[in-house]
Amino acid sequence: MNAPSGSGPGTITDAFQRLSAGERQAAEPICRHFFPKLLRVAAATLGRRRSAAVNPEDAVQSAFVTFWKRAEKGEFADDTHREGLWHLLCLITKRKAIRHALTELAQKRGGGRVINESSLRAGTE
Repeated sequence: MNAPSGSGPGTITDAFQRLSAGERQAAEPICRHFFPKLLRVAAATLGRRRSAAVNPEDAVQSAFVTFWKRAEKGEFADDTHREGLWHLLCLITKRKAIRHALTELAQKRGGGRVINESSLRAGTE
């Protein structure tokens, strides 16, 4: 599943360059390649803060959406190689994971307490 190294057709670098040029289909090989690795990054970043309300997959998906939008605007022209792209995606993912955890664990949102359906039923019996 790993893309070949270098910058020829079919590489991650090539896909990133095509995405930056506006070819939306080029996002798919980038996502397929980096998603599992970024999921581990988000899970490690969240650590003990993981709960039903704080999911590493949500952070990665949010990071990709931000990345795609910014790439389409041409904001990442200097990071067109595979390593630069990896570091960029890691940074975005870590920040999204932290922001997601802080938002979900805020006191005004219940301080991270998630009440599931069975808990609600138990209180009415």
